[in-house]
Amino acid sequence: MGFGDTAKKIQTLADRAEHLIAQLKDVRERVIELEEGIEETNGRVNELENDSEKQLVLLKAIAREQGIDADEVLAEAAIQEAESENEVSEDDEPSADERGAETAEPTGETDEEDPVEDTIEN
Repeated sequence: MGFGDTAKKIQTLADRAEHLIAQLKDVRERVIELEEGIEETNGRVNELENDSEKQLVLLKAIAREQGIDADEVLAEAAIQEAESENEVSEDDEPSADERGAETAEPTGETDEEDPVEDTIEN
């Protein structure tokens, strides 16, 4: 009867191995699809970057014709963006009252008399 139990165990292992192989094939196909998708996305991003650079060159040329300093306009826009981001982050911080309440240290003063002082005075 020992051979029957061994055969069942071997069959169970073989079934598990087949299942794992099927899962590995599925994972491999998914990875290949992801790699292809990444390559396509990289291509699109490169095209968009190139288009953006061309548009920037055109806009700067138009701005120069109109007597506008494009670099100055871009710098002002960056400053405004940074200020607005800073305002948003300040809104997330607690107010001075809230910080004071959170960080207030106990003074140690109580309404009760201090027994050490009573002993010193006596």
